[in-house]
Amino acid sequence: MKKALPILILLLLVAMGIRLYPTLISGMPFSTDAWPLIRNTKILLQNTPLPLNSNLFDGYNNFWPLSSVFGAVFSEITTLPAETALALGIPIAAALAIPIFYMITKKITQSTKMSLIATALLATAFPYALFTAGVTKETFASPIYLALILVFLLKHNWKTVALFSVLSVALVMAHHLTSFIAIGVIATLCVASFISKNKTEKVNSGTSNFVLLAILSAVTAAYFLLYAGSAFIITLTSSDLLTVGAYQILIAALMVYVAFSAKNFSRKITILNAAVGFAAAFLFILLLTQVPLMSTAPLLPTYYLLYALPFIIAVPMIIFGLNELYQKNSKLITPLFWITSIIAFACYAVFANPVSGVSYVARSINFMLPPFLILVAIGVTKLFDLAKPFRTRKIIKFAAVAIILSMAALNTYTVYATVSLQEPYLGYFWRYEPSEYRASSWLATNIVNQSVAGDSKANYLVHGYFGLNVSVTAGLSYLAGDGSPPKVLYIYNQMKTNGYVLYQGIPVTLPSNWTDKLAPYDCVYTNNEVTIYARR
Repeated sequence: MKKALPILILLLLVAMGIRLYPTLISGMPFSTDAWPLIRNTKILLQNTPLPLNSNLFDGYNNFWPLSSVFGAVFSEITTLPAETALALGIPIAAALAIPIFYMITKKITQSTKMSLIATALLATAFPYALFTAGVTKETFASPIYLALILVFLLKHNWKTVALFSVLSVALVMAHHLTSFIAIGVIATLCVASFISKNKTEKVNSGTSNFVLLAILSAVTAAYFLLYAGSAFIITLTSSDLLTVGAYQILIAALMVYVAFSAKNFSRKITILNAAVGFAAAFLFILLLTQVPLMSTAPLLPTYYLLYALPFIIAVPMIIFGLNELYQKNSKLITPLFWITSIIAFACYAVFANPVSGVSYVARSINFMLPPFLILVAIGVTKLFDLAKPFRTRKIIKFAAVAIILSMAALNTYTVYATVSLQEPYLGYFWRYEPSEYRASSWLATNIVNQSVAGDSKANYLVHGYFGLNVSVTAGLSYLAGDGSPPKVLYIYNQMKTNGYVLYQGIPVTLPSNWTDKLAPYDCVYTNNEVTIYARR
């Protein structure tokens, strides 16, 4: 650990730098979700002591209040305004997931080299790095979620059980979806522990594993049933839960079959399988540029293959690592079953067609990345086993380093392309400019008792922070030529390039003549980014 510590500190600083980058270049909190959280934090600071279910809050985010409580405490300690405290504090807190992930990987693989490789990849991984740059409940929950998994993997005693219980409460107070995901992950890790054949690393009994699973499940159920359930935007039915459970069982059963039927392939067969995996991953991404994954998902431009290259490169590395799956060693079984739970949830999002299905798929990628990158790190180190002659070994070592650096560089560039180049399908709308804040502040002062028509990005700021009524559908209907003219229109420059953003973060391309629809309006406010129109 002492030798790895300087590298780990460097990776932590890199992770912090990437996660603070969007805020530092814009000077504004990053993410649409930031604004209602900032509003709640300011209310908390101004009115403490205050019940967390007070009507002063927005009625939703305050039921998962941990990020706002953190923001209030951080603001008091640093004397920073709530906006700045959250804009800086949440990404910094999220970066702490990096050393936690290192400890998880070290526990699973017992290898410092594998752990540092996986940690370096997660520090720069897209979309995880971009997502954890945002001021969201899920961002704040990320290190808690990973800490929960770490404690589960440690030797169980009364101390770890107590810590696991505290982390369970913290997680359920931080974010709803992450709590549900954690239950599925812990359940599949229980299965992984049961079937692993590496007796030297199995320190926990099946009973203690299921006790921890029961604690997390009970805490989550109690919190939702007794407190937060009424605030949940999406209605969860027994049918939804049964469907999710069915996908979990189906995919887990399939993975058990794969684990027990795994064979020891020769070097040539392994290389062939890796080549097939690379081709399959490439063709899958290429297919997404021709056919949308879901009916509500966008059709991606062909050049998005560049942004998917780290994933395409990673697939053959995983195949190299999984060549030893027949041994049922826990260093492979654990991350494989961890990712199984997330894949099951993603399958539910794609095939069961739930509300917010596109959002669930996007979020699933973030949850998949930690176990995915552990498998990649195992595969990269296994590359050395393919070369016995010294010269070939040097070439393979160079190739392994090139793979790691290329994946990190491409992912970092994708963050840059999203934030600075404003790529349309990667989350560009999370970036706000000071001029957007000023325009929204002007609206709050000068537009009284009128609904504003604007897209989802405008809605989060104008409604979520300033409290004005915003209609997302009215603006799109009118500008697309189908609806009646709203009284007030909120237009910002990026609409002209990327389109009109809907609730799931999907920009809708507007007609080429959409600006003609502004003819019946007077410009009542303008700055370098936003123009506000009022109907004559």
